Amino acid sequence: MSEDQDRDDPPPPASGGIYLSRGMQLQIPAGGFTISVGGDGQADMRVTAVKLCLGLHVRWLEIALKHLEDAERAHADLLDGWPAGDDELKGQTLENEFASSLQSVVAAAVAVDAFYAMIRRYIAVPEDTMKAWRKNRTSRPRQITEVFRLSFAVGTKSTAEMGGRLKDLFKLRDRSVHPTAEFECPVWYEELGVLTEWRFVAFRAENAKSAVSLVLSIIAQLFARPRSTSLELAEHCKGAVQFITPLVEEWERKYGELYTRA
Repeated sequence: MSEDQDRDDPPPPASGGIYLSRGMQLQIPAGGFTISVGGDGQADMRVTAVKLCLGLHVRWLEIALKHLEDAERAHADLLDGWPAGDDELKGQTLENEFASSLQSVVAAAVAVDAFYAMIRRYIAVPEDTMKAWRKNRTSRPRQITEVFRLSFAVGTKSTAEMGGRLKDLFKLRDRSVHPTAEFECPVWYEELGVLTEWRFVAFRAENAKSAVSLVLSIIAQLFARPRSTSLELAEHCKGAVQFITPLVEEWERKYGELYTRA
């Protein structure tokens, strides 16, 4: 069965009803209900079709945080075991930190993409901007930054800073999901005092923490700043912020203040 059939074909009868999970939205499409009037004059409305949407940015942030925790644990093991000189232990602890950090960084980048996809539902990007993106092959982080600028009350300086940091994050993401097999110069892993393949330095606990804090901070702050011109977006943010707040609180219990409150 194709992906389109999965999403668009009418579902089979469900005697157990419809299960709604946290963060899931329900929509009644056009023609998805009937209204009839009985002999007693009372109107009876029946819903005949619904559509569901699950915002994945929260789930990906949870995944990123879980792998960050694993990466930090692996990094501590790495620093403890490295001086012992056991090559097998060195290799295993380095691999553990790399694997968890890699997954944390990629999950953080996907969380931004998922958040962007949700925001696009509420904001109309000008047609001339869309044409310019296609003509110039505008990068994903630049498109995301522009949509965030159109959707939320963000200053020029903050927009530029956000765009620059998202560019760096997506560069790492792209080199993960579209890896090269070319030979490159080794990179210095300062804490270990050795040169190694660049990925073991790029995907380490410190950089995973930076990636997750960036994305969580951006999403949490944007949720609080929808532009007043988009009432639907403002309403969505008002209801959806409850799913981000626990993640911010979890972060700040472990690491301290995530971002400065005005």
